[in-house]
Amino acid sequence: MAKDYYEILGIPKTANEQEIKRAYRKLAHEHHPDKAGGDPEKFKELNHAYEVLSDPKKRQQYDQFGSSFEGAPGAPGGAGGFQWGDFAQGASGGRNPFEGFGAGGFENISDIFDQFFGGGGGARTAGRGRENRGRDLEKDLELTFTEAVFGVEKVISFERQSVCEQCKGSGTDKGSKLVDCKTCKGTGEVTTQQRTMFGVFQTSAVCEKCHGRGKVPDKECSTCRGKGVEWKRVELRVTIPAGMEDGGVLKLSGEGEAGAFGGTKGDLYIHIRAGLHEQFKREGDRILLTVPISYSTAVLGGMIRVPTLWGDVDLKIPPGTQSYQKFILKSKGVPHLRGRGKGDQVVTIVVSIPTKVGSRERQLLEELRSSESRA
Repeated sequence: MAKDYYEILGIPKTANEQEIKRAYRKLAHEHHPDKAGGDPEKFKELNHAYEVLSDPKKRQQYDQFGSSFEGAPGAPGGAGGFQWGDFAQGASGGRNPFEGFGAGGFENISDIFDQFFGGGGGARTAGRGRENRGRDLEKDLELTFTEAVFGVEKVISFERQSVCEQCKGSGTDKGSKLVDCKTCKGTGEVTTQQRTMFGVFQTSAVCEKCHGRGKVPDKECSTCRGKGVEWKRVELRVTIPAGMEDGGVLKLSGEGEAGAFGGTKGDLYIHIRAGLHEQFKREGDRILLTVPISYSTAVLGGMIRVPTLWGDVDLKIPPGTQSYQKFILKSKGVPHLRGRGKGDQVVTIVVSIPTKVGSRERQLLEELRSSESRA
């Protein structure tokens, strides 16, 4: 029985997009083949479950049909052909599949197939020429607070499926050649037929032997065993642009895994993990800073020195400044990730009240209190 994709990711069926992504990233990091004790098969299983559940359309189909929507035996349009039980029990969302037939609804049999299988008799899916695209990869990258703000170059090292050096991706041994696949007779797809009340229903699926190429090596490459790809450790120099923030994602096109038999490479998604700063807090492109001032400066006003990411600046404090009053330092924040200029720095003033005062300060405060009471 096919495994439940929700169970594979350890999430409820009510999980939202963020919960699905969070669960996938946690498990993928745990089982990735480039980690000690990683499980390539489990990682592949996780990737497939995430591919389905992260796509709203595929998830809707999966919730309705289960894994059969991908072509499992018994699925509508799948390798096992159309099953009448699926048709009668709700392939159309639980309503009568013949509702509206000949009465302004379905005008002919092809309309029924359009409704249930997506058009054109709906069962045939081309196999020949199918592109064997490599898998996308995801990596976490730790940055300091300032590295994320100003940008930085990092070298990352990991393992991925790369083009086999021995056979250059062909999958064939030296001196060997490609011949027609005996399973599909060189067509790249396997066709099956099933009789239904409508007549003979024909379905096509990608040949599992040749993966849709129609060709197989008469002698497989001894290094990659005919797959055209092999595991390699690679090092990439990655430029992180200024303005990246914690949780941001950087896409490197074509830096994922190589596709089998010369297929297109997947992409690499780098997830940024930015650290905290001992002084500053970040809110998008804005920098937040809390600055204490003395009671006398708050009352009388004055100039104070304020730190920013771009160096210290002078800030004028007007007389009568209150605690938690905010001041804006223009263009002293984070560079805009997609555009020119920078955000602002927001300075929040906190009036500092001393817990202990000397005799002279106490005398002055008593005089002040006395004058306030007479006012």
